[in-house]
Formats: sequence, C-alpha cells, structure tokens
Amino acid sequence: MGERHLSRLVPDQGPHRPDVLARRLRSSGIPKILRAELSITAREPSRLAACGLITINPPWTLAGELAILLPELATVLSAPAGGAHRLDWLAGER
Repeated sequence: MGERHLSRLVPDQGPHRPDVLARRLRSSGIPKILRAELSITAREPSRLAACGLITINPPWTLAGELAILLPELATVLSAPAGGAHRLDWLAGER
C-alpha cells in the first residue's frame, strides 16, 4: 500500500488516530483483521506507554497466544498501578 493510500486510511487525528484507523479498517471489507494493544503505566511520563499491532490474515494461533501473553505483559511491564490490553477482531472471515 503506497503512502498516498495510507494517508486516506489514517488522517492526522491526534490521540484518537488508532480508533479512526480501526473504524476504517472495519468498514474496508478486508477479512480477518486482528487488533492487539498493550498499555502500561509508564515509570517516567516522557516514555512510551502503549503500542499496538494490526494484523491482516494472522497465523491461526496468534489470537490464542496473544490472549495468554498480553495480560501477563501488562502486569509485568507496568508500575504498581497496572496496565491494560485489548485483543479483538476488527473483521472476521467472509
């Protein structure tokens, strides 16, 4: 996908940009889109505190493996306040 096409999917929307991308991908008609996100309580305010991955047509075991790993990573990598995760299908099989 060229840079021009990507800019149509993801306009600059500030902190809501991931949600805009997810909505557009959900309505794109592309099948089998998995979203995984990890948020931690940053030990320092200037540090990255969240990351995400969107996978199209992921390996069939990936969702199950991430369902086990993400909660553990959120706990281990976060300060005492804890972290969070999200794992969901933006689109299933056709």
